[in-house]
Amino acid sequence: MKNLFLEILISLLHTMINSIIANTKSMYYRLILENDIDLYQNISLVTLFMSSFIIIDNNTVLKGFLLCLVFALLTIGIIILIKNQQQWMKIQSLYYFKVKDNEEDLKQRAIFFKTTSRHIFIISFNLLVVILCTATLMSQSLLFISLLQLVYSLLLILCSTLFVSYLVINYSSSKLTSLSIILSIFVGLLSATFILGLIDSLYQFLKSESLFIKNDYLLITTILLSSVLFQLFIVVIRPIYKLDDTKRAFSHIKNLFGIISLFLPILLFDSQGTITIGFPIEIEWFKWAIGVITLPYTIGAIISLEIIERKISNAHKQAENIYIELITLLDNDFLSNEKNDLTYCSYIKKCVYFGGTQLRLLVWSNSKLRAIINQNNI
Repeated sequence: MKNLFLEILISLLHTMINSIIANTKSMYYRLILENDIDLYQNISLVTLFMSSFIIIDNNTVLKGFLLCLVFALLTIGIIILIKNQQQWMKIQSLYYFKVKDNEEDLKQRAIFFKTTSRHIFIISFNLLVVILCTATLMSQSLLFISLLQLVYSLLLILCSTLFVSYLVINYSSSKLTSLSIILSIFVGLLSATFILGLIDSLYQFLKSESLFIKNDYLLITTILLSSVLFQLFIVVIRPIYKLDDTKRAFSHIKNLFGIISLFLPILLFDSQGTITIGFPIEIEWFKWAIGVITLPYTIGAIISLEIIERKISNAHKQAENIYIELITLLDNDFLSNEKNDLTYCSYIKKCVYFGGTQLRLLVWSNSKLRAIINQNNI
């Protein structure tokens, strides 16, 4: 009876160990090879839930185990993040770009930014667990904890930037771009508050005194600068084929706020030189307020339109050079085989991507190039 019980126990242990090994292998394949972001998120959430009980406990061994687990998750997260860059390389090589439309390319760009921002957000939570554990285990090492907090803050900034990139790419019509530009002042307010608060907290830790003592002008300047930088970010992150919609949006904003800054004070004047909007306001203060509010839109629109013009001009020149090379290959009776077709496809995609509608029509009007496009479904 005793031997039978031992055999059953050994069998159960053997089955359990095999199950653990199989599940571990399965998780490894899903995490490392398949970049399963949902599994990574679930494991991180369970770890975060466990940490809420372990951190308040005085058991150093448990905290050490939790730190090892979280560091392992951080390492896996970084590996997945690095592998995720392969997707960006495919996007950059115009793998998803089609000559007939660019919807799939735009969709993949949005998915990449959304997935990456979500991934970094999870990593930042794992780092938060490390900070909390370290704070209880190494309460005297304030410098190390502060460095971890700085890295955590930078990760949140990066995560926010990537998520904004997703929004800017996914909602890229002219009307939604105009709305994004109008909301840039609120983005500037949030960014300025967070950045100045971070700098101030680090300065207080190093010098034991506040760096920003109610400096309203510094806050306003940082808000305006952040607003302008956000508008420039919209231009930089957009693919070439979306710059025409972006240009229209900035032109509308420039005209709108130009009209507001010129005519609003005139319309609201009264004979006493004050402005009445339910209650009297001093004209000088009102002019200053209107100037401050419209300034980031005006400056942002002027700089952005100039950058867009330069990007479009450079892209068109590049497309013209690629088209000339493409036609030269055709004129030289470049033999049609699988390898050469890939060369043609690469040239055609780049030509249409950089040249826009004009080069798309030019390429499509060439019967040989049209046959290659249809044959390779690009």
